Amino acid sequence: MIGIFHRLQGYVCLRFLVEKRVSVYNVFIKEGIASFGYREEGDTFILFVALRDLKKVSACLASQNLSPTSVEKRGLPAFLKNHTARVGLLVGAVLFILLHYLSSRVVWDIRVVGNQQVSDGEILLALENAGLSYGTYISNTDLDAVAIEVLRASEGLSWISINLKGTVAYIEVMEKEGGNDTKPQSNRGANLIAAEDAMIEEIEIVRGKVIARPGMSVKKGELLVSGILDGPKKTTFLRANGRVWGRVTKRFELEIPYKTEKKQYTEQKTQNISLNFFGFSINIFKDTRNSGGNCDTIDKRDRLFLPGGIPLPIFVDRKIGLGYESETATLTESEAVLLATRLLNERVASQLSDARILSRTLEGEFTENGYRAVVVVTCVMNIAQVRDFSVLQE
Repeated sequence: MIGIFHRLQGYVCLRFLVEKRVSVYNVFIKEGIASFGYREEGDTFILFVALRDLKKVSACLASQNLSPTSVEKRGLPAFLKNHTARVGLLVGAVLFILLHYLSSRVVWDIRVVGNQQVSDGEILLALENAGLSYGTYISNTDLDAVAIEVLRASEGLSWISINLKGTVAYIEVMEKEGGNDTKPQSNRGANLIAAEDAMIEEIEIVRGKVIARPGMSVKKGELLVSGILDGPKKTTFLRANGRVWGRVTKRFELEIPYKTEKKQYTEQKTQNISLNFFGFSINIFKDTRNSGGNCDTIDKRDRLFLPGGIPLPIFVDRKIGLGYESETATLTESEAVLLATRLLNERVASQLSDARILSRTLEGEFTENGYRAVVVVTCVMNIAQVRDFSVLQE
């Protein structure tokens, strides 16, 4: 077990072949060298020694022709050396002081629950745009205003609750399910309309007045369930909610050219590393060399944690460059057919994941420049789509 003390001071992983184990141990015992860990991996074993002992260990092993197959430095000193030569004790001291000062005044962590379709990243971005993010001052934040702004900007959320417990913001959300709001709003009503041309198969209603009936044919945009209920004394407005299952015919088309441009990646290189601390970015490494040629970039973010898995509002942002060369790939007719079939099947599975497939037909033809494929699918799916309307308050 590697303790925090060894991680701070730095340690070294020395890998040897298993058959040299006895000889290596004899050298350690003879020279009084301490190791604090041992692990076997296949036909090799690893010894862990303090970084300060590396020079002595290397000399003793070399004198007995017992050089390790690999030497890997780990811990805080190795991390700082590998990532930047400009991060020093002063920066560390400043960060410590800031952490101490901000520890009870700002948001350290944001935890989102209740979402399935809308990703954490989308919700965190909406919160940031509304004024709540890592490092936000707690006393200056109007949580109700943030919640209203997030709902206004998000198309996938119907309700959100924000609660602060200490320095952690707990975000509870409810999503629009099947295109229907799960939380009503007092000043708005809603109808359910048909999202597709369909033959109605089944109706599952939670709220609203049913207009469509099983066996009825409907066109896209027609009213299925009304949110207006006419009573003997007054008219009630509500948000219709439910599912309307209809038999639908969907057409998917795709053309695969015989000749396509293909990227052949040649190298991967870190271009930029920065430390994001409570929303402030500190650049700790930047490669200013111009490598030339074509290059794609990937942005990667890793969060830092305290021992025990306690998250910190500190992130290491990396920009990684992927150099590539463009080359022309030529497909045979059979390869084009297989590729088109696979891509169409993936598209059908993605767009009709909640539908019950009744039939599927595939047609294709070869063109001058490629292969065109068409899939016609008959399925039963939820065609109910929310159409809001305003309710005037008297």
